[in-house]
Amino acid sequence: MERWTIADIATLQIRAITVPIYATNTAQQAEFILNHADVKILFVGDQEQYDQALKLLIIVHNYKNRGNEIYHSITTRSSFLHLGKFY
Repeated sequence: MERWTIADIATLQIRAITVPIYATNTAQQAEFILNHADVKILFVGDQEQYDQALKLLIIVHNYKNRGNEIYHSITTRSSFLHLGKFY
């Protein structure tokens, strides 16, 4: 099973909503989604997507002016999965 499928099913299991950003979306489309969805967790597929997402998160953070901290935590997949053992 693909990793994105596992993340999608897990999201649905906790009654959260998935808001996909596809690799074919432009940076402006992805920025629009991040500005208008109340994103708590953002999964990316590889380093290139991570780098692009980080740039967009900084732009969105500045746009929303939520204070001094960016509302995201950067972690690896294995560290994220490890957190699940505590809940």
